[in-house]
Amino acid sequence: MATRRSIRPEDAVAWDEAIAGHVLRLGELQRGPRTVHVYLDLPHRREVATRSLIERLLRLGHRVVVPVVPENGHELIHALLTDPTDLRSGRYGVDEPREIVAVGIDEIDLVLTPALAVDPAGGRLGYGGGYYDRFLARLRDDTPTFALIYDGQRSERLPVEPHDVALTGFITELGVVRV
Repeated sequence: MATRRSIRPEDAVAWDEAIAGHVLRLGELQRGPRTVHVYLDLPHRREVATRSLIERLLRLGHRVVVPVVPENGHELIHALLTDPTDLRSGRYGVDEPREIVAVGIDEIDLVLTPALAVDPAGGRLGYGGGYYDRFLARLRDDTPTFALIYDGQRSERLPVEPHDVALTGFITELGVVRV
């Protein structure tokens, strides 16, 4: 498994664009406007960049919600994002909308998550806070969940805990992999 830090910036830009293209061609987005939960990337973590993807989703008429890490509590807030330029720095330095308008978890039609690694069974290695684990466990059963990763972040097998929820799949610069 390659580390994200070893990826050349010019490769990351091209791969981010390829990943965005794969996301926009998902069948789940072709059924009309959807509510899409997508993270706002943290450049210092070298996550798959989502800012351009978010702008494109909004232009296509989808409703975008982003995670907000609460000051108190352990459950993510899902905040409506209407203007991707009107952000403030939130907890852990994660960008969030300046005005928080919460969206119910039952309204979310598609989830795009960050990950450190993903395995072929849909196992996801996150950052250790458990926020996404708790969120994914509460979703409707029919809500597709995909991690956005670079192909080098694929792992043969990740440790699975009883509380872990398998993803529907993951999306890399090479394409969509459904579990």
